[in-house]
Amino acid sequence: MGLRFRRSMKILPGIRLNFGKSSVGISAGVPGARVSLNSSGRVTGSVGIPGSGLYWVESKSIKKKRAKAKSSRKVASTRTEETIVDDEVYVEDVFVPSDSAPDSQGVAAHEPAKPHIFSSKEEKALSALFQDIYGNQESNPPALVFEKTRAVAQEHPELALAMQAIQVLHGSTNEALQKESFVLADQLWPQRDALFANPLVQKYFSGITPGVMITPGIFANERYNMKALGLIYAEILQVQGNYAKALEVVEQIDSDQMTAISVADLEIALLKFDDAIATTEDIENEDDATAMLLVLRGIAFREKGFFDASLECLKQSVAKRSRSEGILNRGLWERSFTYERMGKVALAKKDLEKIMAREPSYSGLNERLSLLNA
Repeated sequence: MGLRFRRSMKILPGIRLNFGKSSVGISAGVPGARVSLNSSGRVTGSVGIPGSGLYWVESKSIKKKRAKAKSSRKVASTRTEETIVDDEVYVEDVFVPSDSAPDSQGVAAHEPAKPHIFSSKEEKALSALFQDIYGNQESNPPALVFEKTRAVAQEHPELALAMQAIQVLHGSTNEALQKESFVLADQLWPQRDALFANPLVQKYFSGITPGVMITPGIFANERYNMKALGLIYAEILQVQGNYAKALEVVEQIDSDQMTAISVADLEIALLKFDDAIATTEDIENEDDATAMLLVLRGIAFREKGFFDASLECLKQSVAKRSRSEGILNRGLWERSFTYERMGKVALAKKDLEKIMAREPSYSGLNERLSLLNA
């Protein structure tokens, strides 16, 4: 997720002063033609046909490139991001920190903690288990992880809650173990303070990053801490249809963009549209998370019958071309429903066809197009 800050103010007709996270710039032009210059030395020009969605954009630096620092590890990069506002394209640089990516099982691997010669037998057992199951996850399917964690819990009762947390993580998405892992999650959540007060849990769980789907298009990649456990448990409760309890759980964990998305999503599921609108107030499209909050705000407005407000939110959610495909498709998908409710079937079909161009297998896409074509 990019770290981003941007503010823009009009100083004269056709001229704007833009403040970024690491630069200040000025842009000038008329609809369809614009040029901008920022303090980092980047000049950007755009020419297009207003209202057509067709634009030619060129960006280059007028500063000499510095020699690259020698490093064996990539720390960060930048990308050029385009924003479409009232048929004008604004371009700016966005700082993008690097991060480790999750593996095929949805858990990102970090350098594991290691015991020392004077470590307790419990720490050595936990370290050996983690080296085993996370050192080669392909060879450790959920059923085998359950077997190994049970053995550790039996031999070291002090690690019982930690082993239960690992079982919830690996079993909640496995059909054969799902029922058992759901029961374990119900038992574990009330004991979360004791679980994360364990120094060994604090030391070793920091190397685990579960990928938790908050809502279609958004995944939270949080180190396995109390917030990550809460998000996992809330998703388990939603699978069971217990949205009210899921909302209670999310409201008990630290608030941030991911929890706000989860709260708004649950409020919509519970038909608490006014609450969802309040949860998503004062949002700008700054990254994937805020774009999704705008999508959810658009849904809430639509269900309240405020179609113009819904369209404005959904328009903002898809304005950034650099947003992930999942976010852009979700924004178009929801906007098509708003257009359909307004009787604008042609525009609804147009949004669905945009999704088809990017992701033909999008869930429910063919069915909706068939209904709109009927």
